[in-house]
Amino acid sequence: MKYFLLSIAVVFSVVVGNAQKRSQQKEERPAFERVESFKKVRLLETLKLDEATSVKFIARYNQHIERMRAADRARGELVDKLEQQMAADASDAEFAQSFAILADYEKKMLDGRIGFISELREILTARQVAQFIIFERTFNKDLRNIIRDIQKNKEH
Repeated sequence: MKYFLLSIAVVFSVVVGNAQKRSQQKEERPAFERVESFKKVRLLETLKLDEATSVKFIARYNQHIERMRAADRARGELVDKLEQQMAADASDAEFAQSFAILADYEKKMLDGRIGFISELREILTARQVAQFIIFERTFNKDLRNIIRDIQKNKEH
C-alpha cells in the first residue's frame, strides 16, 4: 500500500509540476489524462486480467468514463445556469425547473454507474467486480489526500 501511495504521489507531483507551467485551462486536461492513465494501469494490475478481458474491460471503462464526463459537463452547465438565476433573482418556478433538470442529470449518472457495474459483471468475476469497486474508492480517497497534502504544502 505504501508503494501504491508513493507511486500516486510521484505521478501526481510530476503532473502538478508540469501543469504549473501551463495556463489553468490547458493544465486540467493533460493532468487528468495522466492520472486516468495511471489509474487504468493500476486497475489492470489489481484485477489481473488476461489480454482479451483487459481489452474488453478498458473499452467498457473508457465508454463509461466518457458518459460520466458528458453528464458531469451537462450538470456543470446547469449549475452555472443556477448561478445566473441567482444573480438575476429568478423566480421559484424557474429554480424548480432547474432543480428538476438537475435531478434528472443526477439520476442519469447513477443509472450509468449501475449499468456499468452490470456490464462489468458480464466480463469479470464477482471477485474482480468487488476488487474494482474497492480499488475505485481507495484510489479516489488516496488521490484526494494527495491533493490536500500538496495544497497544504503550497500554503506553507
